[in-house]
Amino acid sequence: MVFDFGQVICLPPDPAVWDKIASLAGVSWREFEPFWHKYRPDLDGGRCGTAGYYRKITDALGFNASEETVYQMAELDMGAWKNINACTVEFMEDIKKSGYLLGILSNMPFDFLRYARKNITAFGLADVCVFSCEAGVNKPEKGIYEKLLFELKCRPEETVFFDDIQVNVDAGLELGIKALLWDCGRGAHGSCEKARDDLAGFGVKLNRG
Repeated sequence: MVFDFGQVICLPPDPAVWDKIASLAGVSWREFEPFWHKYRPDLDGGRCGTAGYYRKITDALGFNASEETVYQMAELDMGAWKNINACTVEFMEDIKKSGYLLGILSNMPFDFLRYARKNITAFGLADVCVFSCEAGVNKPEKGIYEKLLFELKCRPEETVFFDDIQVNVDAGLELGIKALLWDCGRGAHGSCEKARDDLAGFGVKLNRG
């Protein structure tokens, strides 16, 4: 049983954070967002740090940001992903107690990964963790799923993967993984209950509590 991190193990970030980051560059989030997505693979793939990532964006916008400004942007970004969904952690604990192998597969930069390994309980629960910054390849690229299966020592059909982004789910399905979309719209508790129901549909029985 494998979980994505963003908006699955953690709760969705507050949209106000992205507005705040964009305002530091003197633009709206609508103007900022295309560059945020354009350079994100470099950050998640470990090819730059978070401050360097925001330097790329501000340079592309033609904004001469100070070191303090890009540091502020980086800190806001890091903080946006620290609100953990306690229901997901409980779900993961139930999976472990029920005797299943537990994994995390996530696009994640080195800066956040260092924080997460020290501070987020769910990371200590997982038997196998595959992160894009260390793998050098991002979801939805095939290579990162192949690395996950190699580390798990499981066949694709033996693996269930939850992710909140459809393209990442589709990439897993193409390899034969039982990939399922995590429904963030149901809220912290509802999304976990839906995922539990999805597992039950595969005949998976979990010990709760």
